[in-house]
Amino acid sequence: MIRALAFIVVAVGILPMAYLMVSPQVWQALRVFGWDIALSAFVAVFTICAGIISLPKGRR
Repeated sequence: MIRALAFIVVAVGILPMAYLMVSPQVWQALRVFGWDIALSAFVAVFTICAGIISLPKGRR
């Protein structure tokens, strides 16, 4: 169950993250609104979920 949720988060999150990586204008806009901190938190969650997916099935 946790693994499925983590997979959904990664699948949904990878597209906007890829867009942000290649678009510095988007980063500037986010910084103006103070959303770069929220985005950093999302990247942390994304990384944790990717780690959960990559764990072997026995270790949960």
